[in-house]
Amino acid sequence: VATTKYRNIRCITELCLQQKLLNSLPSLSEFVSLKYLDISCNKLKHLNFISTCTVYFFNSTLISLNLCNNKLTKLPNLHLTFPKLETLELWGNQLEDTEHLLDNLAKCENLREISIDESISKSDAGDSANFNNQLITQMPQLIRVNGKEIRKTDALQSFGVGQTHARQRQVYDLIERQLSSLAQVTSPMIASVNKSYDIIQELLTKVDEDMQQRSELALVEAQNPTRSSIKTKLKEALDFASSATNKSS
Repeated sequence: VATTKYRNIRCITELCLQQKLLNSLPSLSEFVSLKYLDISCNKLKHLNFISTCTVYFFNSTLISLNLCNNKLTKLPNLHLTFPKLETLELWGNQLEDTEHLLDNLAKCENLREISIDESISKSDAGDSANFNNQLITQMPQLIRVNGKEIRKTDALQSFGVGQTHARQRQVYDLIERQLSSLAQVTSPMIASVNKSYDIIQELLTKVDEDMQQRSELALVEAQNPTRSSIKTKLKEALDFASSATNKSS
């Protein structure tokens, strides 16, 4: 890009370099008023021009950046170079490391609209719906994703679901740790109780046997005095009869 060809370069707010077969870009630091930059449909593998930008340049102006249909595999720290960026288009690149990408995008606090190839989610972020949910959850300030307006309820719901799952996981982990600790404490107690139960059962069996023996013995003893009394009365009757017979004689 020969910046000398542009008149009033410091006043230019829009720059379109679409379909220029660009492999790289020189510094654009002279475009100090640039707000809209379109470098889509090129062959860019790196955003090398960012490293040559002065602090004053994009930091105070750029709000829209179109990087669609290039060969980018990763993005620089956009929040440092474009803190006022509101619209970002990333369709048709070869972006990798979804987790790093999400963290990077989440730091762009003014970003309101993003267009991104949903196929990026297939490798390491689950399905496209899950990837969009991650975007909404980590970037609640978003208004549109891939041209679709985000309802506030969707953002709040995604955030709420994420928070709920995190809390549930914490509760489950806490319960699991407590149960494990409880098992270590109660195992010896349970073994001792089982042993005591066996001893008590044995004692109760012996008590039952002893009570049965005592009952049988008491029954025998109760019958013996009755038999002795009958014998005594029979003997007395016989003696009386014998005495009466003798007197008659």
